[in-house]
Amino acid sequence: VRRHSQRESWIRYVSSITSSTTSKQLWRKVKAANSLYREFSIPILETANAVHSSPVEVANVIGHSFASVSSSDSYSASFLATKNRTEQTPINFRCRQPLPYNCDFDMWELKKALSLAKNTSPGSDGITYDMLRHLSEDSLVSLLYLFNRIWREHVFPSQ
Repeated sequence: VRRHSQRESWIRYVSSITSSTTSKQLWRKVKAANSLYREFSIPILETANAVHSSPVEVANVIGHSFASVSSSDSYSASFLATKNRTEQTPINFRCRQPLPYNCDFDMWELKKALSLAKNTSPGSDGITYDMLRHLSEDSLVSLLYLFNRIWREHVFPSQ
């Protein structure tokens, strides 16, 4: 019975591949057959009140949950008093002794970060990691100078 069922399933699967099947669809089927790729399943979130299936609903439910957990209502009065008092204290970035985590970045750190960065979509400036990896040594020195200046002065460029 099991073999017969598997055979029928395989025949249906192979029959679904036609001359109009795109290469993308074909590779998806090949990967699925080899268990290398699983179709994306729609996430469903069940709460006490309802079942949420649309991505927007799921995102909103999770967002509301995080908001309620991290709201001031979740903390004790003594913690809130300490929190409010601490948040009024300005952060002093200057210290008497240089700490290793406050030092300027080195060229090897910049190059290592660029070599480990994935080729993601560019940001609003349109600059990709691949572009940065192909900068000349002089350009990398200028970029490192800019990063270290931002790090030391705690001020980001407006554009």
